[in-house]
Amino acid sequence: MTRYLASRIKDATDEKIPDPTWWPALWDKTRILDDQEIYDLADLIKAKIIIKGYVGHNRDEKMKLTVIIQSRTEHGSFEPGINTTQSEWQDTQFSDEHPPSEVFLGMLDEIISKLPLKSKRQHEVIVYKETPELLIPEKIQSIFQNKADPPIVSAYFLQLLGMLFQSKQQQMSIF
Repeated sequence: MTRYLASRIKDATDEKIPDPTWWPALWDKTRILDDQEIYDLADLIKAKIIIKGYVGHNRDEKMKLTVIIQSRTEHGSFEPGINTTQSEWQDTQFSDEHPPSEVFLGMLDEIISKLPLKSKRQHEVIVYKETPELLIPEKIQSIFQNKADPPIVSAYFLQLLGMLFQSKQQQMSIF
C-alpha cells in the first residue's frame, strides 16, 4: 500500500518521493519506527512533510486506515505533535474478491486530497464491478483482438497460453 501511495503522489504531483522499497529494512519486528528516527531520516533526505500510515482490520472484512501528515515547524524542524493532521477511514469494506490492497487503490484519490501537495493532474482509477465470464476462445487469435478487456481477462488469457505451451522438459518426456 505504501508503494501505491508513493507512486500515486509521484504521478499526481511534481514532488520527489523517496523509493519506499527500502523502508522495511529500517523497521524492527513491530514495523514501526521511533518518531526521532523518522525525524532524523526526514532531515537527512530534506523532506518537506512526513506521511505516516496505519492500516489494519479485526478479521471482520472492515479495515481501518489512519494517515498522519506532519509538516515542518516555522523553525524548519519536525517536532512531536506540532503541525500534525490526521485523517481516518473506518469500517471500509473489503472481501476475498476485493482485498484491502485493491480497496486501498480505490481510496487513493481521496487520501491524496488530504495531503498538503499541489496536484498536477487527476489519476484515473478503473474499478470493475463485475468479473466477465471467462471462456476458452474458439480461435486463439481472438485473444489479441479486444484491447479493452479488463486486466483479469488479460491475466486469464496469459495463463491459458501458458498452459498450451510445452516446456523443453515436457517435450523431452514425450520421447
